[in-house]
Amino acid sequence: MTYDCLIYLEDGSELGAFQSQLFITSQYFKQLLRSKPVGTTSSFVVCNIRFELMKKILDYVNHGANNFEPYEVDEILRANKTFQIPSLELVVQDLKERGSSLEDLSDESYEFQSDTGSLEVKSIDSDEYFDGDSENKKPHRAKATISQSMHSRILRWIGK
Repeated sequence: MTYDCLIYLEDGSELGAFQSQLFITSQYFKQLLRSKPVGTTSSFVVCNIRFELMKKILDYVNHGANNFEPYEVDEILRANKTFQIPSLELVVQDLKERGSSLEDLSDESYEFQSDTGSLEVKSIDSDEYFDGDSENKKPHRAKATISQSMHSRILRWIGK
């Protein structure tokens, strides 16, 4: 995959992006790219952001991948003050909800039921999350219901 925009971070690391995706999703990059000739490779230096977070933001912009974690909410909000990516506000809202309802779970696998809007934890590896006695371990199953508006946003986001 060949990117037509290179983003350099303070530490000298380099990440690739698609100019068209940056242009349509970010007001910040839209302003920067307006003056660039079409068909040329652009490059920018971005400061005050961790490599891992910038990579996640670019994965989100370039491919729609939402790999953000609830503990990154404040950092995402700070970065988005600069980048001005409106859809990241929905991501932050979802992360806040997920962080408050599922913050104590680790090593889980989820099943999202789009027809009911419920998110079900299918299995958890930690012993503390099992029901019953230790000889007859049954996985504890937890459910979280998301709002209808969030359900609609998810369906729009995945194109259904």
